[in-house]
Amino acid sequence: MPLSTEGQMLGQELLKLRNSPHYKNHMFKAIEEKRNRLSPEMTAKIGQELADFHERYRHVNIKFEDEAVRCRKADEDAEEQAHREWRRSQDEKHRQEAEAQRRQWEDQRIQMKEQYRRDREFWKAQQQAQQEARSKEQKQAQTQTKKMNLPCLACNGRGKKPKEKWVETYERADKTSVQGHNRYLKYKCGSCNGSGRELRLPLPQERLDRLG
Repeated sequence: MPLSTEGQMLGQELLKLRNSPHYKNHMFKAIEEKRNRLSPEMTAKIGQELADFHERYRHVNIKFEDEAVRCRKADEDAEEQAHREWRRSQDEKHRQEAEAQRRQWEDQRIQMKEQYRRDREFWKAQQQAQQEARSKEQKQAQTQTKKMNLPCLACNGRGKKPKEKWVETYERADKTSVQGHNRYLKYKCGSCNGSGRELRLPLPQERLDRLG
């Protein structure tokens, strides 16, 4: 049943009022003014037509409302999905930063461990070289001592070995000069007790180094 001209005009005005920001303030006032200008029969007729119109297009309004709800829910889902993606990207970024920091610390630990190993090997090699040098010096000292166990020039070594007590003396190589000092080991023969000539041999080089 189509609406009358007055019903269409009233419906258009109501739609305009409904779309305005002051819909709630002007709606009842406009309806009262229209009712005052119309007869009771016409008002009832228009009300019935509007009721029929709303009943006829009720499913359209429901569809629009459902669509609005669906769109709002879709927007909320999209916003939530975007937030989840952002959180996931932030978590991945933090994980990569933590992994890079862990790898850096691991590299530093490996470098420190390698440096400690090289330093320890160098220290061991240095200790071994010093030990070998000391052993060599001891062997040279023993060899020099064996070379010093010579027979006395006074008695020509009549069976007894020289005394083991060694006395360090300081004599001049040249009696007329103050330069050219030499150091000797002086010992007495065990046979003649040094009554004859004394045998003087040069000190080993390591003893000279220690004496300055």
